[in-house]
Amino acid sequence: QLCAGQAAALSVRKVNVLSGRPTAGADPAQCRRTLIDNLRHTADVMSDIGVQVMVEPVNPMDVPGFFLTGLEAATGVLDEADHPNLFLQFDFYHMALTEPDLCTAIARAAPWIGHVQFADAPGRNEPGSGGIDFTAALQALRDTGYAGAVSAEYRPAADTAAGLGWMKSFRKALA
Repeated sequence: QLCAGQAAALSVRKVNVLSGRPTAGADPAQCRRTLIDNLRHTADVMSDIGVQVMVEPVNPMDVPGFFLTGLEAATGVLDEADHPNLFLQFDFYHMALTEPDLCTAIARAAPWIGHVQFADAPGRNEPGSGGIDFTAALQALRDTGYAGAVSAEYRPAADTAAGLGWMKSFRKALA
């Protein structure tokens, strides 16, 4: 309830509930059950104040031991939770590292996508520093009908201001 009060006070529209890292030896089935129960509860509470709840898979190279490490794991949890206020936070960076084809992953995730983040891969630096074809990925995202925000979440490869050159071409790809 405290989290809902904070979300309401801040007028947020979406929250990301991370699955986290189970303790060593934890039963994966029990962890999944607990996650699903917690997501349903959070989705109920947040729905009352108009806040959407996201769950995000994170690649296991950057965060070893993270519970949800790929698209299939996350969409499986969302399917099982079966709540109208639960969505997927789709991060191009994490998905580029865990899925064989980013554009195919976007298409597969379409029914659940509630928010999109991006950084280039590898390195989690600004677009243009790695191997993600952002023009193709953004077109795949448009093809799903997603009309929400896309948010940068990257580590600048150098000085932040010097690394903002990606924005001009990215805006064109968004159009």
